[in-house]
Amino acid sequence: MNRTAKKYIVITIITLAIASFVAKLILFYYLLGISPQAPNPSSGEIYALNNHGYIFYVSKTQNIIQDATFYGSMALALCAYLLDSRWKAIANPYDDLPKKLYK
Repeated sequence: MNRTAKKYIVITIITLAIASFVAKLILFYYLLGISPQAPNPSSGEIYALNNHGYIFYVSKTQNIIQDATFYGSMALALCAYLLDSRWKAIANPYDDLPKKLYK
């Protein structure tokens, strides 16, 4: 596999990680707007989420999806970091600079 393919793989994984994290934030604020502030056992909204003291309740499915998008984004970011540290696919522009700029 050449360097360009490795670079595209790492960039794609980073893009997926960012998209998953943004989806988590959008879902969280969407749920913040539509969810009740008191538990509602009849609809299954019994899982509490806290936004700086504002507590609202969501269903088990909504809670799992929100957690999965967060942990998925973190796993993808870690995967991209590990692949890039092994492949050196994305060049660091500071590698060519001298360690000390002046004596």
